[in-house]
Amino acid sequence: MTATVTNVVRAVAVGYASAANRVKHVAPAPGFENAQVLLAQVYNDQSRYYLSVLKLANSTTGQSDPTALLDELTSIDNALGAFNNDLTACRDAFRTATVTAGVPYPSWVAALINHATGRASS
Repeated sequence: MTATVTNVVRAVAVGYASAANRVKHVAPAPGFENAQVLLAQVYNDQSRYYLSVLKLANSTTGQSDPTALLDELTSIDNALGAFNNDLTACRDAFRTATVTAGVPYPSWVAALINHATGRASS
């Protein structure tokens, strides 16, 4: 991976971590607290994923230590699994909060979450 690509991927990871931090500091509307916590977790999961990919792409350990390579691949798999689980829970929390608050479920939330996971939002 070139230095330029490495810097871009690192910037994306930092951006997700920063977004998670900003989300944590927003005062949520009543009933949306759980959705907010889960959204911050989703952003942190994305950051972990990108950092894991960077570690794998820039590592020379795999050439001399197959166990280390497996550990790095497992780290990527775990980050993706956490992302999918947290995103599904986040979608459900937003749906529950909007129903409880008596407001429509924003279609942009469903679209955003669909595109992220490739799964149906209903």
